[in-house]
Formats: sequence, C-alpha cells, structure tokens
Amino acid sequence: MRHTFSIVFIGLISFLSAQSVINDPKSSYGFGERSTGSHSIFSALGRNEIQATDSSILNFKNPASYSFLSPGSTLYNVELQSRIARFQQNGGSEISGTAMAENFVIGFKIHPKMGMAFGLKPFATRGYGFSERFYTGTDSLEYSYNGKGTINSLFLGYAYQVVSKKNTQLSLGFNASYLFGSLYNERIARLIQTNSNQGGINRKYTWTRSFQYQFGAVFKQAVTQNHHLALSGVLEPAQKLSASYRNEFISATDIFTSSTYSTLVNETTDGKIELGLRYDIGLAYDWYVKALPKGSKILHPKITVLLGYGKGGTDSHTFSGVAPWQLNETSKLSFGVQFIPEYKLFENLATLKFFEKVQYRAGFFSQNLAYSINNEPCVDQGITFGFGLPILSQQSLSSVNLGFTLGNRTFGTTSNITQDYLGINFGLILAPSNFEKWFRKRKLD
Repeated sequence: MRHTFSIVFIGLISFLSAQSVINDPKSSYGFGERSTGSHSIFSALGRNEIQATDSSILNFKNPASYSFLSPGSTLYNVELQSRIARFQQNGGSEISGTAMAENFVIGFKIHPKMGMAFGLKPFATRGYGFSERFYTGTDSLEYSYNGKGTINSLFLGYAYQVVSKKNTQLSLGFNASYLFGSLYNERIARLIQTNSNQGGINRKYTWTRSFQYQFGAVFKQAVTQNHHLALSGVLEPAQKLSASYRNEFISATDIFTSSTYSTLVNETTDGKIELGLRYDIGLAYDWYVKALPKGSKILHPKITVLLGYGKGGTDSHTFSGVAPWQLNETSKLSFGVQFIPEYKLFENLATLKFFEKVQYRAGFFSQNLAYSINNEPCVDQGITFGFGLPILSQQSLSSVNLGFTLGNRTFGTTSNITQDYLGINFGLILAPSNFEKWFRKRKLD
C-alpha cells in the first residue's frame, strides 16, 4: 500500500504541473486565478473552507485543524475537479469543459495536542482559449488567444493545541509552502490563405520559485452538551515572491512548424511578485439534536451551520518595463449547512439504512473577483450541494465526497458577457482501518 501511494503522489506532481481547471479569459490578468473551492466537502458547503475540524476531514485550508485529527489514524486526501462552462455574448454562446487533479495531501496526529500535514495543491492557475477572424477584402486574419499554467504549492503544515480542555480548545497552526510553476499568455496572428500559415506569435511567461506561508487558528467551545461553537481564522500576510518574466515575439512562415520560427524579441527580467494581505474568518455552529426514535432504533442527528467572510488585497509586481497589473481587492461571503442523520455511526452501524449513513451538504457563496470592467467588479456567485459516503467495510475514517456548484459569473453591468458553469468536485479520503498492522503503534512494557 505504501508503494501505491508513492506512485500516485509522483503521478499527481506531473499532472498538476500540466493541467488547469480554469476556463476564463480573465485568468490572463495578474498571477492567474487563486485556487478556490478545491475540496469536495468545502465546495458543497458554499465554499466555507476554514471551519471544518472534524477528525475525519483533512482540512489543509486551515493549518490549525491538524491537531483535531484522530490519534493513530493517517488520512490521505485526493481531489479531482472539473468544470463545464457556457459563455454568452451578443446572443452567441460557447460551451467548454476542463478537468484536473487538484491535490494530494497526507495528515496525521504526532502527539495528543499536535498534528501535521504535507502534500501538493494548486496555488494559482490560468486557462483559456478563444479566437476571432477578420476579413479585410485582400487579406483575412485570424487572431488566437491562449493561456495556460499552474503555480503549485508543495507544503508542510503543523498545529498545536495551546488550550486542550474537555469543553474548550484553542489550536494554532501554520503552512509553509514552496511555490513553483509557470503561467503564460499567448497571442497568435496568422494569414488565412490557401497553403499559407504565415504569422506571428507573442508569448508572455511568468514563473516563480519561492516560499510562502500562512497562519491559522481555531477556537472551539461547548456552550451546552448539545450546542457547540467554533471560530476559525486564516491569515496570509503580504509577501514578496521571487519571480521572472519573459516576453517573446516570433515571426514564422508557418506558425505550426517551429523550424520556421524567427525570434524578433526575447527579453527576460527578474523581479518580485507582491501578494497582498489576505484573511478569512468563519463561524461553525454544531447542534446535536436530541435522540429521535425511528421504528426499533434511535437516531442521533447532527446539524452544522457555517458562515464565512474573506478579504484579499491586490497583487502587484516589480518587473521593469512591464505594465502594472490592473487588479482589485477581493471579498467573499459564504453560507453552508450540513445534516448528518446519525453521527454515532460506528455504534449503530448494523441498524442503519443506506440514506441514514450519508452526510448531506448545501450552501451559497458570492465573491468579488480581482478583475473589473469599467471600474465594476466581476462577481462569481452560486449555489452548492453535495454529500459524503463513508466507506464502512473495515470501520475506518475513509469516505467518498462529491460537491456540485451551479455558478454564474458577471463582468459588470455595462458588459454583455456572462458565464454559467457547473463545477464538480470528487474527493477521496483514505484512512487505514483498525486492522492495518503497519499503522499500529507498538509499545514495550
């Protein structure tokens, strides 16, 4: 089994570096689009990303959550994401789809008050492609615009419970990441003639190899036996990343044959990418409903309500001779609710029906993106839903999770461009069962 996870991890590194789930021309701006909703559970809960502290969930969005993992149980988290989008403008429409592996993360408890996690996840992505043609009478031209790339985050996280009482817990944590990868924008112009692909290519690359960090906190309080509250926060201080920028202009007698390329401009400059301060705060309320008789059995439902707010500063750069990025601050409001028919799952497993084992999730979010048109922010909003299916064959914490997003992006009131999309997240949490010998901790008397 250990060899299997090693192979999966190596495969995901190459896959993450080559794919992009974003399909939006606006991702051409700045440092690409920050990864959002990349966890199947959080995507189903209205993109509430930092509040989950359950021992069966590996929440790499909030490093303070690692100390709440189950002792002696290692969690593996693998996520896949896809998006089908429809763009509309002036009565015309186009449908496109993308898919990629999102992350691979491992988390475990190292002490009753400490937890750790490490893995690979996307930090920012870029992806789009469209073209247009002009007929001038003598010459016909086609302009193509493409963008692609991923900035990956290889991270190590740690959490410690500074307060660990029966009804009160306070956990602090951090993620230290190494960011690597590249993004590019490409513009191609070519003549549309019989037996001719003459034209030019302009490519603009941005890549980084730098460290980045974030801090997290979780405070949990049992108000009564059946009512619990949790306050969560994540802070990413303003940081400077070492980066490079390259601008290429190429002339070609055949743009599809690299041997015909003639480089006109090839300029590279080093500088810094300055990330603005970002923070997220969240509230989670757990209501352990009074035991409900149902036929010959008794159910113990649990309802969780989540509220979240986030704010992000603007990103900028120091590349000499490169135009400033025209970006805005970001903000996000989110709401989510989860219903678990039976939270004492293993105690009553033999008497439960299938739908009584499922975790049901739904939510809503509204987010102002970093882009704007005519000084009006681009807004991303949508409703979400999903469910979790525990894998109960060996009484482990393993589960399969699905999250769905029905979203809409608008680009200002003066723009006639809209984007409707369906996002699908598939997540697999793997944990060893109690019978896995190679996970047992042995102690000599």
